[in-house]
Amino acid sequence: MNTVVAVCVLAVCVLSAAVECRKTRYHAQFVLQLTNQTFQSILRSPELMFIVDPDDVQLTRDQNALLRGLGKTVFAYLSVGEAETVRPYWQDSWRVGAPSFLSRQDEKYANGIIVEFWRPEWQAAVMHYMSSNILPFGYSGILMDYLGKYQEFLTVRPTAAEDMINLAAALANMARISNPAMLIVTQDALELYPISEQYRMMVDGVSAEDVYFQDGKVRRSGETKSKVELLKRAALDKKVVLVEEYVEKNRSVCEFYKKCAMDGFMCGVFGADLVGVTRDCVMEPSALFA
Repeated sequence: MNTVVAVCVLAVCVLSAAVECRKTRYHAQFVLQLTNQTFQSILRSPELMFIVDPDDVQLTRDQNALLRGLGKTVFAYLSVGEAETVRPYWQDSWRVGAPSFLSRQDEKYANGIIVEFWRPEWQAAVMHYMSSNILPFGYSGILMDYLGKYQEFLTVRPTAAEDMINLAAALANMARISNPAMLIVTQDALELYPISEQYRMMVDGVSAEDVYFQDGKVRRSGETKSKVELLKRAALDKKVVLVEEYVEKNRSVCEFYKKCAMDGFMCGVFGADLVGVTRDCVMEPSALFA
């Protein structure tokens, strides 16, 4: 596919001699933006898939219906394995350890508190949030995040993986009672996919970050291989596969898009703060033959 694209680009350059023809682009195939997103920006965007924060964008049911009619799929973000201090369910009196399901601060996310997700109090809170802030507004899908936090509790709770799968399934079932066509995509926690038929049946897609790079550097080949194998298994099952990265240098951006595209995934490079920065790869046509 890359060779065909390169030949087409070179042919156009010969015919038109336009300067801009000397370069071609890889660009994101979906939009991941959790801050400063608006209905109008989604409407104007040429992309067809969006992941948004429902409390930020505040789309109405009619707006979601209009976007869906235009072929656009909008996923509402839902944190399952962490409580977020910016959510409506958060109470001023809450702190780590009170209520007891608030386990510890996420060191990488100031607004995130890792939760003992199997506790009924947390499950009630996240279900109420979803039923109040997502389901009434007609989103096409839900992206569930932080499912992988179960790994931090395995030593004290051996059933943590099963508990997380059960919670995600309960949320998915609730969502599909509201809307039988609701799409469910899970973020990371790829290792759950092959071990649970319930999990595989529940999800319509999987999403992963840091597949090819980590902290701006190329990952070890073995680490990438294991992630790619899990993602390809999901793809073989006809699941949507999204891969996002946060590299900044154009060379790394291009390397990511080339690898991700060759593996057959939907790919996107975004700013780490997810405020709307999307990074394209700009390549000379000759580089496509590399």
